[in-house]
Amino acid sequence: ALRVVVGSNQKDFDGPIDATAFDKKCTLCNCASTGELISGSLYWSAGAGGCWGSTHFGLMQEADIHVACSDGDAADHKWGHFHRAGVNTGVYVFG
Repeated sequence: ALRVVVGSNQKDFDGPIDATAFDKKCTLCNCASTGELISGSLYWSAGAGGCWGSTHFGLMQEADIHVACSDGDAADHKWGHFHRAGVNTGVYVFG
């Protein structure tokens, strides 16, 4: 299992977890995640791109690196620092 904790918020993910996903990182701008922690349901972004002043970093339920706030799409849930498509400032997302 894997647990993400931010202040009083926490999210648990059931495994099995493929920890080798933490070694995978994209060094380009805005590339989809290649680090699958749980096959088909949990991805890792290592934040190695560094484009436009900051990087995408954290866990997400889809390989798409961009977040869409309040769109109602459960696959878009992310936990970390991500950018919205076309907006080059980050937002911190929990869920």
